[in-house]
Amino acid sequence: MKIFRTLVAVAAAGSISLSAADLSKFTADVKRWEIAECTAKTEATALVVNMPVDHKGGQKGYFVGWPRLYMRKFQAQEKDWSKAKAISFDLKLEFTGKTAKYPLTFHVFWKKPQDKKATSITIPVPALKNNSVNKVVLPLNKVADLANVSGIGFNISEVHYKHGENFKFTVSNFKLINK
Repeated sequence: MKIFRTLVAVAAAGSISLSAADLSKFTADVKRWEIAECTAKTEATALVVNMPVDHKGGQKGYFVGWPRLYMRKFQAQEKDWSKAKAISFDLKLEFTGKTAKYPLTFHVFWKKPQDKKATSITIPVPALKNNSVNKVVLPLNKVADLANVSGIGFNISEVHYKHGENFKFTVSNFKLINK
């Protein structure tokens, strides 16, 4: 938890590669996201995601369910995060369940031009306060190739929730934090 507080303290250091406004603008554009087992919409410069927990539906091959959304088609000017230490964003959670833990995960994808397939890493989002805007700062030190970032994403694992609960979040103000 100490690293997250430290990174929050340096979040004001500025954005890199993309301006903060550009990063927030493209991440809020619902048309750029691949969406499965959830819904999403754009509201101003925010992305509003609704992930209903449905233990009876979902796709074959996924135990219980795996609501997710990924943006995996970055444009050339969006890919170089090589000077970034972390990514930050605001996330307002509106969860109907009673569990104290919210296992939301954030993904970063990278792919060199010669690679056929992207590689990714999952970064757990720390516990979130319900019905509040949370400032989330996630370290990028485990992303092997920050110069070739090709996408980002979010998901929950429904196995951690009761059928019928609803995991809704609004995400905005994406910024890359300098090293």
